[in-house]
Amino acid sequence: MKNTIPPTILMTTDTIGGVWTYSMELCSALGRNDINVHLATMGEPLNNHQQKQAEMLSNVEIHESSYDLEWMEDPWEDIEEAGEWLLDLEKQIKPDLLHLNNYTHGDLPWQ
Repeated sequence: MKNTIPPTILMTTDTIGGVWTYSMELCSALGRNDINVHLATMGEPLNNHQQKQAEMLSNVEIHESSYDLEWMEDPWEDIEEAGEWLLDLEKQIKPDLLHLNNYTHGDLPWQ
């Protein structure tokens, strides 16, 4: 019997640079394959254009934050808090796969 629940991915993204564009392209492609994406944003709040881009993708649910990114000046407290937030999201969502678009959260105790 085929599984009727689409796979789910928890993905992080940076709202400031090219990672956002990459994430939108990837989410679009995943949607064509019935894969749901919970997109955890960090950096700055989504601007109007980014919100509209995300709304066009029916397979994407945004989890927005403004935690500093690893390449920003003195981001370490925000990175620690973002890690706790991401682990909490993982517990809530129970994704089939994690896709991290940064390095600093790769060593968290993921399930």
